[in-house]
Amino acid sequence: MIRLFNIGWHTKVDGPGNRVVLYLQGCHLRCPWCHSPHSWDMKSSPLLFLEKKCTLCGQCVKACPQGVHRIENRKHFIDRSKCTKCGKCITACPNSIANSMDGALSLPTTEIPVEELYSKIKPQLDMFKRNGGITLSGGEALLQKEDVRELLLLCKRDGISTCVESSFTLPPQAYESVKDCVDFWLAGLRDTSFGLANFRNDETIIRNIRIVAGHCQKIYARYPLIASRTTEDTHLKRFASIMEATGITEVEIMRCNPNMELFYTLSGIPCKLEQASSIPTDRQFQKACDFFESRHITVKK
Repeated sequence: MIRLFNIGWHTKVDGPGNRVVLYLQGCHLRCPWCHSPHSWDMKSSPLLFLEKKCTLCGQCVKACPQGVHRIENRKHFIDRSKCTKCGKCITACPNSIANSMDGALSLPTTEIPVEELYSKIKPQLDMFKRNGGITLSGGEALLQKEDVRELLLLCKRDGISTCVESSFTLPPQAYESVKDCVDFWLAGLRDTSFGLANFRNDETIIRNIRIVAGHCQKIYARYPLIASRTTEDTHLKRFASIMEATGITEVEIMRCNPNMELFYTLSGIPCKLEQASSIPTDRQFQKACDFFESRHITVKK
C-alpha cells in the first residue's frame, strides 16, 4: 500500500517534459519554509479545515464520536489532538466531499495498493511516453521505498520515464533500492545549518547522490531561495560545493511559495516563518542566478 496526498496530472516543472506527479505522504525534515506541512506525518495528513466554506451547521459536531469539533459564538473550533481521522465529520458535512480538498473538511491522504494506483494513472502516463513520464515527490517519496520501487518497476516495464525528487538525506539503502529504475532525479538539497529534524551532513548527501549518479540519465538540483534564510553567499557557496562534488551542472532556483501559509492554516499547524518576509526580491533572485552562472552552473529559468 502506498500513501499519497495529491496527484498532479499534467505538470511541466517536476522533471523533463510533461509529468504525472505523485505527492507521497511523509517527510522527516520539517523545513521551516515548507508549504506542505500536511505531508509530514507518515500515515496521514491532519484534518484540513477551510473556514470560508463552513456554514456552522453543526453536523460535524453531531457526527464526531471524539468531540473534535465545537461551535461557539459563531466560530468553529477543532481539537485535532482528539482526531482519529475516521472521516465521519466529512461524510456528515453538507459542504464537504470525500477524497477532495475542495470542501470545508478534508483528509487528503489516500492509501492504495500500488497496482491499483498504477492502473488509475496509466492512461495519462501512456499519453506522455514520448515527452514526459512520472515523477514521485513528497514529502520525501523514498520513506516508502519498497512501494516506490514496485511502482517504478511497473513504469519501467511499460517504457515510462521515471523521476524521483529527494533531499538525499536518507540512509543509503533507500537510494540503493531504487537506483536501477530511476531515469531522472530532482535533488531538493537543503542547507545543513538550520538544524532541520533528522538532518544529515553534507558528506552523507554527497555519498547518496554518488550512489545513483552512474545509473540515471541526469540529476537536476533544486535550490530553495528563502529571504533571510538562503539568500546569503554562505548558503549559495555551500549548495554549489555539493553540486560540484557530485557533478550536477543544472539548478532550478525555487522561490518561496507565495501561498506558503495556506496549508498551515488549513492544518492548524503553526508556521515558523512569516510569508511576506520570506519571499525573495527580484534582486536576490538575480544575485543567486549570477552566482551559479559564475560557477558555470546552468540555471533553469
